[in-house]
Amino acid sequence: MQKNLALSVFSVFLCVACFCGTAPYASFGEARLGEEDFQPLTPFLREFSGWEGDVVELFLDEDARGGVLSRSYTKGKALLEIRIMIGGGVASYLGGMVPGMLLMESDTVRMERRSFGGFPAVIRQEKGSPAGALVVLLGGEESEFSRKGRDALVLFVYEGITSADVEQLAKDVDLQGLQYIVGSSGNVQQ
Repeated sequence: MQKNLALSVFSVFLCVACFCGTAPYASFGEARLGEEDFQPLTPFLREFSGWEGDVVELFLDEDARGGVLSRSYTKGKALLEIRIMIGGGVASYLGGMVPGMLLMESDTVRMERRSFGGFPAVIRQEKGSPAGALVVLLGGEESEFSRKGRDALVLFVYEGITSADVEQLAKDVDLQGLQYIVGSSGNVQQ
């Protein structure tokens, strides 16, 4: 099931990139990020009642201009992974949302653009399977954010639970507080 979750994460990136229709953005400021920059974000990867949380992991981009803070959770056969992403990796597959496109659907996947907790979001649901992802953009919908600083998002990848279940869990994550710490353009504030 862990392999399926990794494949699901990869397919989320590909589908969101296609859905949003953006190309990678090359310039995200000169500041390099280190482990200490992500430390204030770890409390947002909190415990959830009834779920067993794994250790928090940090993956820095090769050029140290962004990274991913991640934590996996299990509850029986259900899996949830929460990733806080900051930097060029965000804009390379999200950037600005496509104006006017609210729904994309195929035989296997349904993706819907909506608001979640006051932030622009995309919910991706695998058809015929309790698996998918909720992507919440912390920098807003304006593509100008990617030109001014680092973008930020929170990604909730799930398997074995419904999209309604993951949305309920995601409501327990303080998105407003997280946005405050990373700043509206994704730059981490200390």
